Amino acid sequence: MPSLIYSPHFAMGFPGLRFLHPFDSYRARRAYHELAKLYGLPRDGGSMDVDGLSLRGPEGPVSDPQLQLVHSAEYLQTLRRSWVVAMAIEVWPFAFTPNAFLRWCLVTPMRWAVAGTLLTAREALRTGLAFSLTGGFHHAKPNRGEGFCLFNDIAYAIMALRQEGLAQRVLYIDLDAHQGNGVCAVFLHDPSVKLFDIYNGDTYPFDEEWARQRLDVSCPLECGSDGPLYLGILERELPIFLDCHSPADLVIYNAGNDVVCGDRLGGLNLSPDDVLRRDTLVVSQVRQRGLPLAFLPSGGYTRDSYLLITRTVQAALAAEKG
Repeated sequence: MPSLIYSPHFAMGFPGLRFLHPFDSYRARRAYHELAKLYGLPRDGGSMDVDGLSLRGPEGPVSDPQLQLVHSAEYLQTLRRSWVVAMAIEVWPFAFTPNAFLRWCLVTPMRWAVAGTLLTAREALRTGLAFSLTGGFHHAKPNRGEGFCLFNDIAYAIMALRQEGLAQRVLYIDLDAHQGNGVCAVFLHDPSVKLFDIYNGDTYPFDEEWARQRLDVSCPLECGSDGPLYLGILERELPIFLDCHSPADLVIYNAGNDVVCGDRLGGLNLSPDDVLRRDTLVVSQVRQRGLPLAFLPSGGYTRDSYLLITRTVQAALAAEKG
């Protein structure tokens, strides 16, 4: 029975944030409410099994001592300075905002998201397939945040599972429009984590060739690349990657839908149907090989980003029932 991970605490920001940054800080809530209507789930989340779906939520946010599995204590201390948060989130007026307000609307929700990602990974190991409605902060590095990412939830989940003896060999598939440089930074000298990344090579992060060189499969695309080109590369490269590096204990899929046409930051040109085919392909290829899969939504900067997530979850659950 696949798992869905959600908490009301995943909601970030405040209603006016959309005028300062294109990310929909209420995306997790919107996606959950759509799924709640489809599957008869309680409006505010919880823990229950219904209609072939296991609903779960983290018990609380992660703490600084827990985050030190990935991030330095010095960096975590700097998040008490508003200008540090503002630089990472790329909303410069936040530099002059009281830090208590930023902790409430951004930092603490991201701590909940990190806990959600770890729970998603654990549920994937338990059930075979788990979806989080938040997470995928793949730009955060051990000593700094950037690209709207304060904490690297992906790396944290991997390190925590290793510490618990639950997963040692992990495959990471990143199909967000932006290259996952933070994940590369954490695992720069750790070849046991295999990295697959298709990304817009003409956009942020621009000049970190070291990060691209760390990838086991690196597929940079030109700005404006369309669905047929993208899906053709994925259909060719992903099965090879999975077969070369299986067996594995866990697959983490960073499924940013900022690849869709009209996204303000992605720069690629996939249709919504292309995004659904992409996600369906990844889920089916991983599940055909009997590997547990943890899904993270990552980037997406359109009004309909939450609907793209909903469509993917719905299609994957239907296929699992199959």
